[in-house]
Amino acid sequence: MKRKICSCVAALALLAAAPAWAEPASAESVQKMMRVMKMESEFDNSISSIFQMMRDQMVNSIPKHANISTEQRAQIEAVIQNAWQKYQERLAGDAELRKTVFASFQQLAQKHYTQQEVDALIGFYDSPVGQSILEKQGMMKGEVR
Repeated sequence: MKRKICSCVAALALLAAAPAWAEPASAESVQKMMRVMKMESEFDNSISSIFQMMRDQMVNSIPKHANISTEQRAQIEAVIQNAWQKYQERLAGDAELRKTVFASFQQLAQKHYTQQEVDALIGFYDSPVGQSILEKQGMMKGEVR
């Protein structure tokens, strides 16, 4: 009886320690996960959404009853839209920034995900259902205002 209890305790200790023995995710698999999950287009869409919200906030901050004509208001809005558009294009086109952002994500993913978890994410998001979900998430984000 004592032997069975010791065996059970030892088995439980091994099971509890199993996550510590889990294989860390490889850089290559995390990069594949990022491709399958379309992280670059998600990054671009996020930047676009953020800048649209910022532009809208600036435009909406122009007092409605200020002593400016409709034409002047339209000109101010056009300047704001143009400035934010140029800033967004510069940011989105900054290769060094993109490299830094994705390298940081890769490091975090490797720190927190096991190889088994990354493989599972790749398996799911590389499937037709996973790709459909990614596509629908993108559409849903576009509809949120």
